[in-house]
Amino acid sequence: MKERLLQFFFPAETDKWLSALRFGLGLEVLFYAWSLRSDWNLLFTASGNGLIGRDLTEAVLDVHSAFVPRLGWLVAVGSRLGLSEGLR
Repeated sequence: MKERLLQFFFPAETDKWLSALRFGLGLEVLFYAWSLRSDWNLLFTASGNGLIGRDLTEAVLDVHSAFVPRLGWLVAVGSRLGLSEGLR
């Protein structure tokens, strides 16, 4: 009985379909995020004219933990590399 249960729940098959599923879902998320790229600027704008200000989101993160990465950190690194925050 134990052997039959193990064969039912854990069949000896390849996991190529799982790799294809993960790859496909990764592409879908990537393309979906790419299609929303102009909305991200509106959502997380630094000037405060957007839907959610960056100051608000970083203040909420400060309450929870000091070690959570912040969008401001990425913007600061980008500005040191010569990248601008504005749209092209």
